[in-house]
Amino acid sequence: MQSITGDRIAVTVKLHSVLRTLETTEPRSRVLLELAAGSTIASVIASLKIPEMDIVYVLNDSVVESSALLHAGDTLALIPALEGG
Repeated sequence: MQSITGDRIAVTVKLHSVLRTLETTEPRSRVLLELAAGSTIASVIASLKIPEMDIVYVLNDSVVESSALLHAGDTLALIPALEGG
């Protein structure tokens, strides 16, 4: 997503469980992303090339939808939903 004004924001993304190895071959639990102002969580998912899966999005300690807008300094945790039987 391109910002109309060209403004950028920095967001910390915490990766949990299997997501730690998707972005790179070396497991990482935290990634600092620079995104266009007005970006959403869906933009983060696309940037990190995370495949479609059930993920719980926790933005600054609140569970949100992937359409939530991000702001400079936000912390986003991506937690794969648990499945079992």
